[in-house]
Amino acid sequence: MSVLDREALEQSPLADLHAIASELSIDSYRLLRREQLVEAILARQDGADVSAGAGAESAEDAEPAAPSKPRRRRSRQQRTARAEPESAPEPAPQPAGPPEPEAAQPTTDAVADRARFESLAAEFPSDPLRLASDDPTVAAIESLTPIGKGSRVTIAGPARAGKTEALRRLTNALQGRDDLRLLPLLVGVRPEELSEWQAGPVQPVQALSFATPTSALDRAVYAVIDEVRAIALKGGDAVILLDTLDALHEHAARRALATARKLRDGGSVTLVATSYEPFGGETTVVTLDPALTGTGRFPALDLRSSGTIRPELLVGEKNAAKILRERARA
Repeated sequence: MSVLDREALEQSPLADLHAIASELSIDSYRLLRREQLVEAILARQDGADVSAGAGAESAEDAEPAAPSKPRRRRSRQQRTARAEPESAPEPAPQPAGPPEPEAAQPTTDAVADRARFESLAAEFPSDPLRLASDDPTVAAIESLTPIGKGSRVTIAGPARAGKTEALRRLTNALQGRDDLRLLPLLVGVRPEELSEWQAGPVQPVQALSFATPTSALDRAVYAVIDEVRAIALKGGDAVILLDTLDALHEHAARRALATARKLRDGGSVTLVATSYEPFGGETTVVTLDPALTGTGRFPALDLRSSGTIRPELLVGEKNAAKILRERARA
């Protein structure tokens, strides 16, 4: 059975330590400081009875956990000047609804993989996905906002900009590849879109509509994250095609984005996700222009707000210079 490594735990974000502690059923783990939390996780792994009893700071002194709030569409200025987190108000009672979809609980191996994955060095993508499609939208993305194995991508734009359609076209361009494990993941989308995806050539690994509780959408994403981490640790390359980040709590959306990376001594996880606006931390942003989409003028890329970090690693210095000229012309 895999074991958790102290060094990897000490380098993990506090939110991930909280997640591991929760999965190991450590009592009152939010009352523990980081170093105490690491010791508690290691002790529980060795079979000790762990709680936050003696020696733990009070809740007022403990390091606060990230608030669990759904993603909200907000302006760039609001995101930059985000206020300090406040306690969420007590929600009003809601009528009873259908039970939340069941989600598989992480195994001890998955928890160990998470810690080991986070501890490995990552590097900027240098191996392009090579979409090789005649579709004008896909061709424009490949040439002007290149994507590589390990890229962290958002397809951004307001309603009716064509984000879901662009994601579906990218999925079709990647189908049948022996070198990639494709995982379309639909969370919080329209029921009609669920039917369209399920009738396509690549079946979603999860397909949940916007009627599904946000906590269940988060759990579906966490399950896929555990799967792709294991693939990358074994040297494979996985691609998550996620529609949509906007339906998730912010921490779940951030964890999904942060999982995408090229491991220096392993495989890669690529994430291509739709979002109302860029989230932050992407290596590639593909912004769609609703005016072009609405009048059927494709490709509908807004080059002024689209781009890839270090494009020369994917397309070479000459083509990277060409991308800069195209953006200047736009």
